[in-house]
Amino acid sequence: MVERVAAIDRDSEELRTAQQEIRDLRNTIAALREQMETIRYEKERAIQEAATNSNSEISQLRKAAAVLREELENSRTTRDIAVQAAERSFSDEVAQIKATAAALRERLDIVTAQNGQRIDDLVNAHRSDLRHLEDTIVKLREQLERQRAPVPARSPSSPGPRTIQGVSKRGGQS
Repeated sequence: MVERVAAIDRDSEELRTAQQEIRDLRNTIAALREQMETIRYEKERAIQEAATNSNSEISQLRKAAAVLREELENSRTTRDIAVQAAERSFSDEVAQIKATAAALRERLDIVTAQNGQRIDDLVNAHRSDLRHLEDTIVKLREQLERQRAPVPARSPSSPGPRTIQGVSKRGGQS
């Protein structure tokens, strides 16, 4: 019996050791489960935080893109307005230059016509004066030639000194 008691004590000791090992294993499993739950929770929290951060960053990027798009549109609108204003100014300037050119051309035509008429009148007057002077030269030349020619004897019935178309032999006009 002592052997049996000793065997029971040994078995009892082994049982207690086995039970202690089982408790230790269960405690280890519980601790590992808890640790695993904590890690899973932290992973999920990290994933959610990353998703939140990504969504926040995406939202900020979208807002920045919208602001930049709006600025670009405003820039285009401002540029288009400036281009239209420049085109209008250019068109106005071209129209003014064309109007000035037309007015100058018209004035030039008027002045040319007036001066052309004046020139024609002066040329005609000079031609008339020239013809008159030429006629006078011819008459004076004829008179001079007659004075140089020998004078025929006068008959009692001949009139006094001869005159050529209003010019006396003495060179004066009658």
